[in-house]
Amino acid sequence: KIRKGNKGKRRSKETKEKFAVTVFDNSMKQLWAKEMDLLHDSRRGPTNDPSLSNTGIVYVIKKVEGPKNADFYTTYQIADKGARVKENVLDMEATKKIVNYGSVIDEISNDLIIAGYYTEDGKVTIGGTGFKGYFTSRISGSTGDNSARTVNAFDKTYSNLRVTSLLNLKGNTFLIGEEKFEI
Repeated sequence: KIRKGNKGKRRSKETKEKFAVTVFDNSMKQLWAKEMDLLHDSRRGPTNDPSLSNTGIVYVIKKVEGPKNADFYTTYQIADKGARVKENVLDMEATKKIVNYGSVIDEISNDLIIAGYYTEDGKVTIGGTGFKGYFTSRISGSTGDNSARTVNAFDKTYSNLRVTSLLNLKGNTFLIGEEKFEI
């Protein structure tokens, strides 16, 4: 089990976000806790997506909201009961931006797998974003490094794509999504 949180209320632009992770066992006995000061400003409501492997590695996918729509995603791997913290920015080529994603932990390797859709539009908007392709990224459970990344373009532009599930079965990753149409 995992608890995450942000310390305090809304902060000014100069304040860096603080992040806390606490890991519990099945009987809710605390195993370990870690507080971190992140490099990123906490000027907006945080978007943090935590996952926990069976071996106690905590992954946090964070959306970092930058000025003038310069948002990006980064991951934190917190291992060895909080003694080892590694950050990896989910790099996309200059014109590509992540629109939505799913994540799953490969329980054999303890790798975090992230996959989703990207756009090349200047601004991501609901209903107006052209989805240009899909991406995958794998964060190594042993080193914390971004060990694999792929970016693949669609043959045509789609709109209103949503990740519904990301599965890892027998070493294969399946990105399941749907294109929603409104009448």
